[in-house]
Amino acid sequence: LVDYGDGWQSAWDDHVRGWQPLYDSDEDGGDHVSASEMNVRDSPLLTLEELEAEPYPENVMTVCLLPVNLEENVVGTEDSDTGYDNEEDEAEYIWSSDDDLIHYGYNYWPCDILSRYDVDNGTSSSVRPLRDLYRVRAEVEGDDNDGYPSSKIVRRVPRDAIFFVDRPYTTGQAFLATFRHAIEIPDDIFPEGWKDLA
Repeated sequence: LVDYGDGWQSAWDDHVRGWQPLYDSDEDGGDHVSASEMNVRDSPLLTLEELEAEPYPENVMTVCLLPVNLEENVVGTEDSDTGYDNEEDEAEYIWSSDDDLIHYGYNYWPCDILSRYDVDNGTSSSVRPLRDLYRVRAEVEGDDNDGYPSSKIVRRVPRDAIFFVDRPYTTGQAFLATFRHAIEIPDDIFPEGWKDLA
């Protein structure tokens, strides 16, 4: 067992005695759900339009795992899968997996779900013979915009390439009521020869 010092122990005991759940009702943020909890749910992701009626908890956002060679997959404005035609006439991209698509932080980009559609997943399963694909708008850094994020529309993004993440400063370590105290190391645990007594 590690001795963190009397001051630390006293502060910890006070914290435990006075601790209350941060979110215990809808009035004070009862909809707080961690990104890890959201990621284990197997439900289809909601589009921007659907989020107006049923928003996700405010503390989470979606990110998309996008290939580094996205620019190689530019397509026209019409989506043959859905018949959707991009009214803004901006180029869209097709998601593809490649050997460079590794689950590192720099391959994840904030994204919004614009639409969702099903395609045959190639199995004979009667439970879920289709798989969800998504059309997303992602904020991607690119050379064409001096390193600043630019908005790109990407089609055929699979569900397993879209994740929930906690928004900055919304996890437990950032809460005001989180326990924080310096660890006090007592002097008497160190040999006298180690101490700088000069």
